Amino acid sequence: MFKRLWLGVGLGLWAGCSVAPEQAPAAKDEARSQAPIVNGTNVQGSNDPSVVELAYGHVYWGQFYPEGTCTGELIGPRTVLTAGHCADDAEINPNHEALNQHFADQSFMILALFGNDEASALSASSFIIVDAYEHHPNYINPAQNNDPINNPSNDVGIVHLAASTLSNGSAEPPLMEIVRGTLKPNSNNILDPVRFVGFGITGYISANNPRMDSGTKRTVTKHNVQTASATLLYSELTTTDNGLTCSGDSGGPSLFSMPDLRGNGSNREYIIGVTSAGDQTCTQAGFDTRVDAYYSFISGFMQAHGDAPSC
Repeated sequence: MFKRLWLGVGLGLWAGCSVAPEQAPAAKDEARSQAPIVNGTNVQGSNDPSVVELAYGHVYWGQFYPEGTCTGELIGPRTVLTAGHCADDAEINPNHEALNQHFADQSFMILALFGNDEASALSASSFIIVDAYEHHPNYINPAQNNDPINNPSNDVGIVHLAASTLSNGSAEPPLMEIVRGTLKPNSNNILDPVRFVGFGITGYISANNPRMDSGTKRTVTKHNVQTASATLLYSELTTTDNGLTCSGDSGGPSLFSMPDLRGNGSNREYIIGVTSAGDQTCTQAGFDTRVDAYYSFISGFMQAHGDAPSC
């Protein structure tokens, strides 16, 4: 799957077709991703229904085989917000294959999977095919950026869905909302608490030996999340704050409870960031890209595709 990208310094469709391929493709490559939830809890029931797994893979002889994972969140009937590197051809589609076009019984495909785990979503055809994706025009791969905190990587991306109804005919879940205006942390530039959701792995057994358990929706809450101009920074595992994002969580939402922007006197969770990067073994730190800094890009894409953000 695609973990949040790791920093080497300091921070360093058709799930049940009966015809099998002559030779099944290799197992899902967890090492390609860079971000699951470490020490989180599995999301149960209908909680966080609009956080989706973005499953990258190929269709062989009518059957979809996942090969990589990111996380995204449904913010428009046909719009999913994610990380820029989850919408970067060099990361997700290095052979630049035509999206959803069949060649010799093989097709590169991205599915937005709805539900709490990959296997169940595929079995129930609880997905929508992705027909386009785009990252911010000034995106820089975080792994190639020596200082992504003070020199933001613009790691925001969007995928566009081919339909607004799931393949099994079910309706989409309610849309999530992104924060408007500028975040207002406390005097120490801290937000507390912030909740993260993702489909990533649960950590590493040892260096370069990731746990192969992506594809399940998990959540974790972090305290004392530091804000910078376009990023959110959260630190290492501790006995009292022992969760962190990891591979496959890339693009997943960071959620903060704040007064409802409609002014009705209640509080609600808003998307304030998307998971971007962290240390290689998901034990030291992570950072997310703030969405308020990129609202014009997000809303501009949605309006251009007739999918204006909700208010």
